[in-house]
Amino acid sequence: LLSSPVFAQEEQKSLKIDFDDCCYLQDKMKRIPESINILCFEIMQNNQNCQINRKIINDEIMRILDNRKNRFEFVIASLSAAQERIITQIARENKVALVQSKEFTSKTDLTARSVKVNIEKLLDLGVVEFSDGCYQLNDPLLGYYLVEYR
Repeated sequence: LLSSPVFAQEEQKSLKIDFDDCCYLQDKMKRIPESINILCFEIMQNNQNCQINRKIINDEIMRILDNRKNRFEFVIASLSAAQERIITQIARENKVALVQSKEFTSKTDLTARSVKVNIEKLLDLGVVEFSDGCYQLNDPLLGYYLVEYR
């Protein structure tokens, strides 16, 4: 089994990452295993015999955003315009404690009531989560996509 072409190819790749960059990678993916796996897979596919650093991590995130553009657009298209504005603003701020605050609502051009109704829908859909007193996106890659392309 280990002599199969797939394993032989994987054995040739020698990738290393230091502790700080490993923590950086995990933090960029908000320590969500699925997102970490997607990023690590992309790193393994496109790099060999090198030390993984923050530049490589960020370059591979951009590659994922480009490769998965249609998936992200499908998710966004399933939302209302108000919901899209809300998640885009949450993505820009990373975490938002008070989504009904004047500061947040002015950035989304929505009323506090509209934000409240839509944030509840986004929570039900699993697009947004409320954790440690803050709202944030469940998928960090979707967040990076929104920040980059919206």
